[in-house]
Amino acid sequence: MRKKNRPDAKNLPLTPGIRALLFCIGFFLILQAIFLVVFIVWYISGLDSAFSTLLGIWSVLSALGGGWLMLKTAQGADDQNPAGIPGRYALLGPADNNLSLASLCSRIQEGMVLLQDEKIIYANPALAYLLGMQEDDLIGTGIQSYIHPEDLDLLDLSGSNQDFSGPNRSTLRLTTSLGDYRWVIGHLNFMFVDGQETLLLLFENIGPLKQAQRSLEEHEQQSRIFLERTPLGVAMFAPHGQLKIANTAWHSVFSNITGPMPKRFNILQDQFLPQSGVEQAVLQAFNKKSSGVDSLEHSTPWGETRWFNINFHPMLAPAGNLIGVMMIQQDITDQVRSIRRENELSEQLNQISQTRKP
Repeated sequence: MRKKNRPDAKNLPLTPGIRALLFCIGFFLILQAIFLVVFIVWYISGLDSAFSTLLGIWSVLSALGGGWLMLKTAQGADDQNPAGIPGRYALLGPADNNLSLASLCSRIQEGMVLLQDEKIIYANPALAYLLGMQEDDLIGTGIQSYIHPEDLDLLDLSGSNQDFSGPNRSTLRLTTSLGDYRWVIGHLNFMFVDGQETLLLLFENIGPLKQAQRSLEEHEQQSRIFLERTPLGVAMFAPHGQLKIANTAWHSVFSNITGPMPKRFNILQDQFLPQSGVEQAVLQAFNKKSSGVDSLEHSTPWGETRWFNINFHPMLAPAGNLIGVMMIQQDITDQVRSIRRENELSEQLNQISQTRKP
């Protein structure tokens, strides 16, 4: 016959009442041992040697028994709560190498917290690390004290709008023990633990993502400042010819061609500069070959004739596919006018010199 699985009496956990009773008994035995030692020392001269020896043995046994009971009681309390966090061990059990809820919660990278009456009853190590605190310091505190005051309205912690069909997500900031904050995505779920309404909060740390986004925005801002301050006209076109980026120096010269909405201008479809040299250079650039046009004469929107050197540079990905074409224009109007003025002066001097010959 199969034996029934019965719990081992040696491994049965002690209730708090039994531990308190055993602790009191041990404390009483130690007090009794102290009293017997004082009694023997005080009345040593009037006591029989056998009786005094018996009292001494009894006092030693009382001290040893009381100390053993008090030590076992303290060890039993530590065994039932090895993490030292009130209620945490009783809620999920100990975290070990076995597959269990406590082990999973202690190993996940997202911060996890269980709330009852907006008070923390469980917090995993990831959340404690995120806040820069100890887990036992979080138990029993309010979750509102760790959420940035401006983001408190993003989570419905009161449970008035319970939605069991899916989690409630929001991006917010958690205030750490150092006074700074961490960007997280909060996932709010409603559930029941032992028949009591409980809120499960998961915090996904997006601090590195926010930092990368902030660095990208700063880099874009610096690039934009550099693009606007350069004296060159710069424009970038998508692989299909759509205008993506253009600085003021480029747009001011070609605004009469691109029209009031330059983002819709397509250099491959719309008429740009109806000159064979420019059209050939554009097609060559979109065929992944650098090209250019020198001393291009162009009438600006304000009616002035200016000259430019225009270069087209294809931008290729590591795989070799085209990701865009860069157009760079250099204003050489002053240089052209200076050369023409020098040529006119040279012709005038030649005419003067020829008229003075005998």
